[in-house]
Amino acid sequence: MDFDELDELDPVEVPDLGRDLAVIILGATGYTGSLMVEHLDALVDLQPKAEQLKWGVAGRNLAKLKNVASHCRSCPQIFHVSDDAQLDHMVSKGRVVISAIGPYALCGEAVVEACVKNSTHYVDITGEVPWMYQMVQKYHARAEELKTKIVLSAGNVCAPDEILCYSLVRTLGPLKDYREYFSQFGGISGGTLQTNITSLCSDEDGQIIAKDPFCLGGRGSKDRPEDLDCDQVEADSLYPSVYLAPAYNSSTGSRVLRRSAELFAADLRYGQELRVVIREGHLQRAMAEQQLQSFSTPKKEAADALLQARERDQAPWPGFGPPKELRKLYGAEIIALAQAESGHWAYARWTSGCAYEVSAMCAVCGALVLAEEAGGAGGVLTPAFAFHGTTWIDRLQEVPFANRGGQKIALEIHEGKPTEEILRAQISERNRRVMIGQQKLLKLAKPWKTPALCESSI
Repeated sequence: MDFDELDELDPVEVPDLGRDLAVIILGATGYTGSLMVEHLDALVDLQPKAEQLKWGVAGRNLAKLKNVASHCRSCPQIFHVSDDAQLDHMVSKGRVVISAIGPYALCGEAVVEACVKNSTHYVDITGEVPWMYQMVQKYHARAEELKTKIVLSAGNVCAPDEILCYSLVRTLGPLKDYREYFSQFGGISGGTLQTNITSLCSDEDGQIIAKDPFCLGGRGSKDRPEDLDCDQVEADSLYPSVYLAPAYNSSTGSRVLRRSAELFAADLRYGQELRVVIREGHLQRAMAEQQLQSFSTPKKEAADALLQARERDQAPWPGFGPPKELRKLYGAEIIALAQAESGHWAYARWTSGCAYEVSAMCAVCGALVLAEEAGGAGGVLTPAFAFHGTTWIDRLQEVPFANRGGQKIALEIHEGKPTEEILRAQISERNRRVMIGQQKLLKLAKPWKTPALCESSI
């Protein structure tokens, strides 16, 4: 969705938030957007008929929107949004808008601007750091003044990190160190692929911003080597049989956590000199080196390779992603270890299913929290700060994706440190899933398709 620039924001009174609809999902016919629709529809269907919340779907293609809505058990209102006026009208009708229209760097700002203009809360699942930086610079002050919550990166790329770190701060108090051992297996959607291509082709200014560990805030009093992004494989200092390489969420996740630390400041102290390290572990150095190499490919070369793979039909186009049968095999296990300023240790363990289902669940539950429990400060916020003091984390763990009986999101908190055997078992389980998944992939002509709600029949 590519909107023209909206008019400059005028100083207006904060309107009454007694809107017609609690939540509107923009980009509802895309791959992840349709998963959001599926999950929200299932949650609404659990409510008594007389108490079901009102919600809506929005997008460019009216026929596709009608098709998606026709498969819902509840009755979402449909918004055809193809120009600025229709966007403004849609935003004015909801208490919260979930934006699923990426790449956000190309088409996300108009939605943020319209939400700030209309004092409508906003949630997205971006992982695009330069764009996030721009939204903070342009809209934080005005959104804060209006007490409007613009919540960035509430999807799988950062929500687990936010929940793990937030939970450990709540357990231990201010932290000295936060170390995350990330482990995930899954496929890729066409939308994610297009976002990767766009990010790889970003201008020099965007690349400079992306390299700054503190571009979203949270700088300590001194620069430290461990604050920089991972550029070499190392044996872990606590668990020497584990070799560390950058994880897919290392860059975005660490920057969002630092912004949370800055936003909370006095309310929930994360730690004045908090060190954040997010890595993926491997049992063999060679495997860690191979992963590091995948992050080191020159940007133009990497972008060209993705474009060529898509042209050869070896990678998905936008609107396509892992089918349901493959998503059942996908999942994540994340172990986060923290040391408090007091010297005490604790660790948290996150388990979940497919990343795209997790993104849908986190964004939808976050939007419901804003619609039903919203209070506190506005601004361009992180999930941890925006949802502080709400039932967001509890809601995430109550119902599996679309209430289908699949894997739930689970969070455990433990005193002390995990053993080295626990970390090795985590890595081994990921490797096992990868092997099973690859065997399954070999039997499929294409490991992607449109989501169920976007098909002509289910």
